[in-house]
Amino acid sequence: MNFRSSAILALGIVVGCFLLGRYLYSSRISEQSIRVVGAATRPVESDVVKWRLAITRTSSEQEISDAYQRIHDDVQRTIGRLKARGIKDENITIQAISTSQLYGAEGRKAGYNVQQAILIISRNVSDLEQMAVDPKSVLDPGMVLGQSDLEYFLSDLPKTKKALLAEAMKDARSRAEEMAAASGVRITKLLTSSVGVFQITEPFSTEISDYGVYNTSTKQKDITVTVRASFAVE
Repeated sequence: MNFRSSAILALGIVVGCFLLGRYLYSSRISEQSIRVVGAATRPVESDVVKWRLAITRTSSEQEISDAYQRIHDDVQRTIGRLKARGIKDENITIQAISTSQLYGAEGRKAGYNVQQAILIISRNVSDLEQMAVDPKSVLDPGMVLGQSDLEYFLSDLPKTKKALLAEAMKDARSRAEEMAAASGVRITKLLTSSVGVFQITEPFSTEISDYGVYNTSTKQKDITVTVRASFAVE
């Protein structure tokens, strides 16, 4: 056996011993640890609301230009009423006009549906809810509301998430301590931890997703997070 072959063989033995030692060490650590899942849930109330209301008109092909003008006037009058109710310019976004073909009997073309939406984002949640429930307070007689949707959000979500992570970690440690006490050992230190996704759902919901959930349909929400942790024991 030449020198090069001996060196390769020696290196292989060293690497093999290292990997074997690491495996045995990991196995030993695994046997002397407790793995748990901690969870925390907090009920919250949204403090930001988004209202999308769309005003619509129908028109024949010959009168489509007039329909665009009427929709423009409808939107401007509606914005004027919104401002009179305390909504500021910076809270209002006018979206593009959309046009869709209408069909009558036997699939014949029957004109067009012309629609334009106004998007309002505000912290005055109760005021916007009242307008959405009673849209005639911001719409002139004869206007048709083609769509009206409310979505609820949380402005302090990052802060809430941090607090929930701390609570979930405390829950994980408490579970580990109970398991250790029942087994006649005690936990010493945290070995590993990982965080799951946040599930922001309507109250008492069973909805979950591997990618997390952010349900915007309700003002009241539950935020849940889990952590996986392993603790050394002795």
